[in-house]
Amino acid sequence: MALPTQTDAFYITLDLFRDDKPHTRKEIFKIAVNALNLTPDDLKLRTKSGKPIYESRLSWGVSYLERAGMLKKIKRGVYEITDRGQEYLRKGQGGKAFSEKLNKIIESENPWNRSGGDTDNPASEDSSNLLVNDTVQDDKSPQETIEQAVYSLRQSLASELLDMILEQDAYCFERIVVKLLEAMGYGTGKVTPKSGDAGIDGIITADPLGFDMIYTQAKRYSPSNRVGTPEMQGFVGALGDVTKGVFITTSSFQPAAIQIAKNWHHAKIELIDGERLIDLMIDYNVGVTVEESFEIKRVDLDFFDEMA
Repeated sequence: MALPTQTDAFYITLDLFRDDKPHTRKEIFKIAVNALNLTPDDLKLRTKSGKPIYESRLSWGVSYLERAGMLKKIKRGVYEITDRGQEYLRKGQGGKAFSEKLNKIIESENPWNRSGGDTDNPASEDSSNLLVNDTVQDDKSPQETIEQAVYSLRQSLASELLDMILEQDAYCFERIVVKLLEAMGYGTGKVTPKSGDAGIDGIITADPLGFDMIYTQAKRYSPSNRVGTPEMQGFVGALGDVTKGVFITTSSFQPAAIQIAKNWHHAKIELIDGERLIDLMIDYNVGVTVEESFEIKRVDLDFFDEMA
C-alpha cells in the first residue's frame, strides 16, 4: 500500500484502533508500518523539519479523532477508541467522505471546551477548523501544508531578491558581498576602490591585527553569463600571499573555472553561485527583513514531569 494521504490517514488511524486496545502514538506508528505494508522508501520520506511523513499524518489523525470524540485519552499519551469511533468503523466509509464528516463534527463541537482535550496540538477553534479544511484539500498534514507554504514564500522571495540585485550596479553588488560576509561572522570588510584592484573587489579582515585576510571577487552577471576561465585566473593571480578567497557571482561557474579554483594549492578558494548567494542572504537577513513570523509549539512534557 502506498503512503496514505492525510485525507486517507484519518480513517486509517481510526482503523488501527480496531483491536479495542489502548495505544500510544509510537505504538500506532509501529503497527502502521506492517498494516500498511510501508516500504523502506516510504519510511525515508520526511517533512522539511525531518519528521517521517507517515508519522506526521498518523499523529494528526490521532489528534483530530480525539477532538471529534472518536478516540479518547485515558492517560498521558495513551488513547483508546470510543463508542462513536466504533460506530464509524462499522460504517466502513473512509477517504474523503470520512474526512469531511470529521470536519463537520469538529465544526459543530468545540473540543477545546471539553475536558480531556488533546493538549498535544492546542489551537483556537477557528485555526483548527482551517487546518482541517486545508488538509482535506491538499491531502497533506497541517505541518506539511505550513512547510510547503513557507517553501513557496521563500522561493518567491529568492526570485525577487535576485531581480533586485541585478538591478543594482556592480559596485553596489561588491558592497553587498562584503556585508554578507560580515553578517556571516568572518570579520570586518571593506570594498576596494571602484577602479578595481586587479581581481580583488573586497577585503575581509578576520582578526583585529589584520594578519588573517580574505579576498573577495564579486561578479553581478545575468544567469546565462557564467563565470569562466579568464575571471577565475585573474582572481587567483591577484590573491598573492593571501591564503583565503571567496568568489561570488549571481550566475554560476563554468567547469573550467571550478577546476582552476579547486586546483589552486596556494589558497583555499570558496565559490558561491547565485542560488547559494540568495540562500545565504535570506538565512543571514542581508537585504531582507522579517515581515511576519509564526511559531509551532508543542506541550513541554519535561515541564510537567518536573511539576509532578
